[in-house]
Amino acid sequence: MGYRVRWGTASGSYPNSSAGLPATARRFTVSGLVRDREYYFVVEAAYNGLWGPPSEEDSAVPHEGAIRWDSGNVSWIMEDVRRVIGSTAGPGMLDVLGPDGLIYSDSGVSLPTTFFDVDRQVFILEGFPGFEIPVVDAGREALENTCTGPYRRVRTRGDRNIIAVGGTFWVPSTRSPRPPYLQIYIPPGVDNQADPRRTADTPFMYFGLAFRDVDVEGGLMYHREGRGDVYYPRWQAYLKVVHKNKKEPSPAITDTRNMRGHILDDDGAGGTPTRVELYTNGWERLVWLRVMPMDPVFGERIFLREIAATAKLGRDISGARFRRVFSIAQRREAMGNCSHQPGYRRTGSFVIRMAVGYNPIEGSFLDPPAQVGRSPLLWYDWTEFYTDQAGAYPSTGIVSWIEIERFSREVVSISL
Repeated sequence: MGYRVRWGTASGSYPNSSAGLPATARRFTVSGLVRDREYYFVVEAAYNGLWGPPSEEDSAVPHEGAIRWDSGNVSWIMEDVRRVIGSTAGPGMLDVLGPDGLIYSDSGVSLPTTFFDVDRQVFILEGFPGFEIPVVDAGREALENTCTGPYRRVRTRGDRNIIAVGGTFWVPSTRSPRPPYLQIYIPPGVDNQADPRRTADTPFMYFGLAFRDVDVEGGLMYHREGRGDVYYPRWQAYLKVVHKNKKEPSPAITDTRNMRGHILDDDGAGGTPTRVELYTNGWERLVWLRVMPMDPVFGERIFLREIAATAKLGRDISGARFRRVFSIAQRREAMGNCSHQPGYRRTGSFVIRMAVGYNPIEGSFLDPPAQVGRSPLLWYDWTEFYTDQAGAYPSTGIVSWIEIERFSREVVSISL
């Protein structure tokens, strides 16, 4: 029958309260707050004169220069986000997932097309039957059977106050000649979702973040020709944020149909060096991805693609763990009972010579290698000082890698 908003400056304590608001209320402004101090909020619903239990707690820090999410002005929001992330992406090359679950871009506001299914632990792309992206639970220390396919993971320590990661990936060619030079192969039949045994094999190379109940992935995903109704094979940027304690669908952003965000390879160079960076901003509760593929022959930047999303971080993200992952993800449904069999199926799919900080074709370094950022301006190589875990699932036979320089430069191949 109505609502009220309660708030305070300590988690779990809400001494301040609004008056009763009508049942149609969707917005309430709290004024007179102290700048740069964190406030905690809950909402309670009224029914027959009684107040129900508080909602899930949320928090925010009022400060000058904040993103004007509640303005309703797309131009202002895009201007603010560009300022916060230092964006130089041109029109049409920046997408933002706002706290209201809508996608903001230079062309306006739209509904997201990708959602996270909490119960099945997959992302689902609406409008493309059977298109699913499994989620690897990277919150644990050990390399585990996740029922989502094989992977190679290198993980940072949580006590080094890392706020960003980046690296130059070598992206295998999407248009390789016939074997023995073929670098990527996904059998067309794995996409037939009418059969639950089909795996929808999807190669990935990405950076991730695990912090409290938030898990973020940002990087590149591969689609063979014909997937998503696109006639050519491509690598494409994607960013997804999962709040594990929320049951409603979490949107994600992918570049399925935006050709300007697709990495192609038509020059016969055998791959594309691509700078990928994943950043956090606790003040704005924002994460964002930058993808910059370079022409392998002339060294010029092909495009700059940026994707930003709101995430429930905090001013202090001490303890955050970042990871670098190469994988071929498969549908959980295709795995059957994972307690009695491996968390992958043999399909004949393979990706060879994915790499970070290294050109496996010419045998030369790519600068910069994999790096961590401890401030917005300073980067450090992803060395043993910042890293305490590396390995692959399964440990033998499927995933192989060559460490050119421990943690910072390596080449990974996965053959199913």
